[in-house]
Formats: sequence, structure tokens, C-alpha cells
Amino acid sequence: MNNPTSNTDEKKCEYCGANKTYIAVTKRGTPYPKWNSNPYKENTWLCGKCYRNLVYPKALPPIQVRKSIRMDRIAKRDCHKCGGKTTTQKSETSPNDYHIWHRHPEVLSKWLCDRCYANCLFEPKRKFKTKEERYQYISKLFSGTGNPMYGNHTLNLGRVYTPERNRRVSEAVTKWAKSHPEHYSRIGVLGAIKARKMGLYGISTSLETIMEKALRNYKIQYISQQRYGIGIMDFYLPEGNIALFVDGGVWHADPRLYKPDDILFFRFKNSRKEWKKVTAKDVWEKDRIHINHLRSKGYNVVRFWEKEIECEIDKCIEIIKEEIQAFKKRDVDK
Repeated sequence: MNNPTSNTDEKKCEYCGANKTYIAVTKRGTPYPKWNSNPYKENTWLCGKCYRNLVYPKALPPIQVRKSIRMDRIAKRDCHKCGGKTTTQKSETSPNDYHIWHRHPEVLSKWLCDRCYANCLFEPKRKFKTKEERYQYISKLFSGTGNPMYGNHTLNLGRVYTPERNRRVSEAVTKWAKSHPEHYSRIGVLGAIKARKMGLYGISTSLETIMEKALRNYKIQYISQQRYGIGIMDFYLPEGNIALFVDGGVWHADPRLYKPDDILFFRFKNSRKEWKKVTAKDVWEKDRIHINHLRSKGYNVVRFWEKEIECEIDKCIEIIKEEIQAFKKRDVDK
């Protein structure tokens, strides 16, 4: 158990008069104040310390006596809204019927009958003209004492997320990911993209895996995920000084599928306050910049589309072989 903490000003212990109790944790790890109902008096509470002191020396009555006391208390309850009694339902485990009561969601230590609780639960939804009006209503509803965790001790109390702490956590995650690449390869393309954002470039996409197997079968030397000045090439073939790229139809906007003005996806601008539309034309311009940069450095750039790799991988290998032969012939002529 945690140390007692002041977590509510509304409930008070019937024995010691304290407005504090121990913090318990649910199975899902959510902390909450642990109050115990007083078996002798309706709508009164016992703090964790007093309840423990009564239970261990057996100062409380036996369980059967406590059940009968509780049934008498339930029979005397009245609905806070209509002043009537609630409905009863037969129990499958006991010969006695039990009453269906619900705690009042707004008023402490008050009860609602089954009908009033249903009316309260399924009342017509409030309509808002704008999103700002809706956000203001919700923030007001859950601020202060309206927040279920108001005044409660939380497990993260006092934890400070400093830049140094964030850096150490990032290094630890990256170190773990490098030693467990199979975790990311299991989730395919999304895993490869996530790994690359973390600085891990050894995780292949499905297209790269197909090309890698073909290069290995035809005994063509390659280096995967080779860095260059402004990016990373999928494969570098040293025999022909080739920068080889395998382009997905969506990520690189296959012109057979997209028009220049088609919107592929959205991303945040540098200001992080507004979205920018990324069209096929933007993707083509970015690829053109990379191609020109590689050619200026002396590389032979070869790119294949997704459909070509999936359906005609042998033709792709033939094109690569021709580029290698042409490069070797130029070297001999020099």
C-alpha cells in the first residue's frame, strides 16, 4: 500500500474524521482512493487504516450479519430524483431478491432508481454550433472537482521528462531495435518505415526483399541501404557503379496511376500548425532532385516500379546486367 494522501474533501472517515485514505491500484494500473463503506450506517465511509484496524482484530460483525445489515440499509433507500423505490430482480445465487440501485453521478452519497438512472444516462445529447464551444464545455466539465482524478495521488507524480532523460530513452530503444530487427521485419512496410525513422536502415521492405533475392540468385554484388549526400539508395551495385531504387507505386507516385495534381497524402508544415498537401508532382520533383544529384556524382541511376519487380523481375535483372556490361566497356575504352 502507498502512504495515505489527501485525495478528496467530500468523503470523511466515520471513525477518525480524516479526509484521506490509501491509494489502491486497479488491475489495469489505474490509481484510485480506497474508501470502504461503513456496514453500520448508510452513506458513511471508513478510511483504509480504520477499516484495517477493525477487520484484523475482528471488531466488525461476521459476514452473514453484515449482509443482513446491508439488506436493511438498502430497503430504506429512496431515489434522490423521484423519491420512490427501485425495481427488484431475482438473484441466481440467492433466494432473496436484490434491489437495483445506482449511485448518483453528480451528488455524493445519493442514489437513483433504475428508471431515473436510465433517463439520466440516455438524456438527449447536447448540440454545439462550433468545435470551440464543444471543447470549452468538455474542459469545464472535467476541470477541477469534475475530473475523476482530481486530488488523487498518481504513480507519475514528480516525474520530470527532461531532454537528457528523453535522449537516454531514445538511445536505449535504438539499441534494443538494432539487436532485435526481426521485430520490425514482422510488420512489413510499416515496420521498415518506423525503423528508418529511428535511424535503422537494415530493415527491408517487401519489394527490396524480392530484388535482394534476385540479385543473390544471379550472383550480382550489392550493398543495401547505401548512404549518399542527400539520401539513401536501396542498393548500390559496385560492378556497374549503379544506384538502384525500387519505387512503390504510392510512395513515388507511379505516373500510370496518378496525375500530377493528385493528392497522395498530407503532412505537417514546418510550423506544425497546418497541413500541407503532397501531390504526385511534388514527389516527382523530389525524385528528380535525387537523380540529378547522383548523376553529378558519377552514379548510374536505375529505378524500377513496383509492378515491374512483382511481375517481371527477370527483365529487371537483364536491364541491370546490360548496365553493368556497358559500364565495364566504358572502363576498357578509357
